[in-house]
Order: sequence, then structure tokens, then C-alpha cells
Amino acid sequence: MIQLLTMIAAALFGGFLGLYFTQQAQHHKWLLEKRAEVFSKFLQTIDDARRSMSNAIFNKDLDEHERDIKLTELCLPVMNYARIVRLYLPRGIRGEFYDRAKDYVDRYSTVDLGDQRLKKINEDMERIQEIFEQELSAYFWIHTVKLESRKFFENLAT
Repeated sequence: MIQLLTMIAAALFGGFLGLYFTQQAQHHKWLLEKRAEVFSKFLQTIDDARRSMSNAIFNKDLDEHERDIKLTELCLPVMNYARIVRLYLPRGIRGEFYDRAKDYVDRYSTVDLGDQRLKKINEDMERIQEIFEQELSAYFWIHTVKLESRKFFENLAT
């Protein structure tokens, strides 16, 4: 009788554990698909804004004030979409991503910096791309666990 109850309990435990892992796998699959969609839309948005900002920068028909207004208007969709992307990133890298996106837009729209801004712009874009590739990896959850555990232990130490 005890053996039968033990087998039933083990079967129930195994069933619930299997259900849990199935749900986790489905959630991770959904998250990867959603991230791929959101990340690609962000890259398209930032590329469209870059082209439009270049046109505005070199448009001789606009005075400086009009150009600044145009550049600000062109940056808004990028920064709005960056806020959406943040929702799909782990907490540990949300700030870095948003800062890089903001720096990219700020540097691109600051004409006074001249060509020196291009190096920093490329660095920002490369880091954004690295973040996306890292989070689209099939093993992204390992990185997320590592970031969260590091923050946990840092909080314990303080």
C-alpha cells in the first residue's frame, strides 16, 4: 500500500514537474519570438530615423532652428520604441540599452560634433546589436540568471 501511494505521489510530482517545464519552454519560445520581432522593428526604426536625420542635416533649405526641430521630431519614434524594447530585456541591461540608444540619437543629431561622432555612433550601434544577439540566443536565460544572481549577491553584500 505504501509503495502504491509512493508511486502515485511520484507520478503526480513528475506530471506537475513536466507541466511546469513545458510551460517554461513555451514561455521562453514566445519570449524569443517576441524579442526578435521587437528588436528587428527597433533596428528598422533607428535606421529609418538615421536616413531621415541625414537628409535633414544636409538640407540647405532649413535654417539651424528648423533643422533642430526636425531632428528632434525624427528622434522621438526611436526613443519611444526604445522604451518598448526595454520591456523585453532583463532588468540588468535595460538601462545600458536605453542609454546607448539615447546616446546614438543624441550624437547623430548633434551636427556640431562633426565626424568624430561617427566613431561613437558605431560603438553604440555595435553594443545595441550585441545586446540583441545575446538576448536572442537560445541560452539567453543563462545570462539572465547570471545577471540576476550577481545583483542578488551584490545586494546581500551591501
